[in-house]
Amino acid sequence: MINKETKSIHNSGLLKKRRVSVEILVSIFFFLLIIIGIAVAIGMYGIPTIIAFARNHKNKTAILALNILLGWTFLGWVACLVWSLTNDQSNQQTIT
Repeated sequence: MINKETKSIHNSGLLKKRRVSVEILVSIFFFLLIIIGIAVAIGMYGIPTIIAFARNHKNKTAILALNILLGWTFLGWVACLVWSLTNDQSNQQTIT
């Protein structure tokens, strides 16, 4: 049985307005999720360069260049990461 209130809600278009507002909220949510995902991906892409500059690696500019040119490939990114984490001989003090 449909009472008068339910019938008036259906006739007024209130349900359509709610559906549209929910669709807008879902669209905004997924848009923000994509933006956050892109920001995280860019941050992860630059991790080898950030590590090299934070450690003041003597080849930090070469690591930056390699990361920009080949970082988009997984092997290039791993090579940059390993290179940025290797021991830097210029930072070590020699004890005689």
